[in-house]
Amino acid sequence: MKDFKCFNLSVVGASHLEKNTVMQDSSASFKDEKMALAIVSDGHGSKHYFRSDKGSALAVEAAEECMKEFVSSVTADEVLCENNEAIFVQLEKSIIARWNSLVHRHYSENPFTEEELELSGKYREDYLNGLDFVQAYGATLIAVAVTEKYWFGLHIGDGICVAIYEDGNVKEPIPWDEKCHLNVCTSICDKDASKEFRYFCNEKIPVAVYVGSDGIDDSFGRDYSAEKSELLYNFYRLISLTFAKDEFEQTRNNLKDYLSQLSEMGSRDDVSVAGIFNLNGLEASKEWLEIHQEAVKKKRLVKSLENELEKAEKEENEEAKEKADSLRESIDAASSEYEALCEKLDEILKTSDNAVSSQTEAHEIKE
Repeated sequence: MKDFKCFNLSVVGASHLEKNTVMQDSSASFKDEKMALAIVSDGHGSKHYFRSDKGSALAVEAAEECMKEFVSSVTADEVLCENNEAIFVQLEKSIIARWNSLVHRHYSENPFTEEELELSGKYREDYLNGLDFVQAYGATLIAVAVTEKYWFGLHIGDGICVAIYEDGNVKEPIPWDEKCHLNVCTSICDKDASKEFRYFCNEKIPVAVYVGSDGIDDSFGRDYSAEKSELLYNFYRLISLTFAKDEFEQTRNNLKDYLSQLSEMGSRDDVSVAGIFNLNGLEASKEWLEIHQEAVKKKRLVKSLENELEKAEKEENEEAKEKADSLRESIDAASSEYEALCEKLDEILKTSDNAVSSQTEAHEIKE
């Protein structure tokens, strides 16, 4: 695993800063000679989840411990076989059990205060009687592990995992949970949490994989459209390119600063991201990542010029007509440059040693 790097960042959201409330996200990353891990957990925001900040930290702790034990105890053949569901279900149950154990210990050492109970609303009586107190610690969890021979991901709740491959493909490998919508999502505190986990594993290891809390993906819109997905994918492409070009710690620090800006301009929620990437793989992918960024900028320029043209065409004076003619010429020139970049990108990906197919043809590059 010497070619791999990992990182994690959690930043308090703009709305939390304004309200002087605690950050409810937690994250972790880990690497040794056997594996690399990236983990993110997002504590629920409703009032009766008043210890979700602690719950998310304990979810990260439980996942890291159990995933280390899992990778150290199973073989690649067991992980990659067709009938691997049982071992992943067992891993998920182990994480849930470990989390519950940690929550019980914390609660026994730190009973709910009267101030906390005042926040619990209709759950107050249950909490007073010691019933369902784990609900107060509720959180999501999304985690990935990369080894030399395989990688896998586990997920309950919202947030998104994005994998970038050397052949140009960008995917969300872990199936989405349709129960997660707007402010409703599944949780590690649910009674049937073991049935709500999703998992993914494969022997084709991405050049970079990222897990992010919903504060990240909601910053690019909440409609779950193809356009939103492409904006999110481009965010992670840009992170990958920056790590490929610049020094690791500098990039990590700059990204942390940017996450604060992203929260302020976007979701205003806490934002967390953790990632694992292959330095050699990123170096090999740097050319197509750079060209893709150029193509995205050119596409945005074309769209901006088209918007200006639409306004100019609504006016009927001579000056507006001259401006419209000039804008059409600029659009034609920018569109030609964009098409040339797309052709160059497609050619690079087609000739890549690892390329299976290119999914970044001209008509598929979005903002």
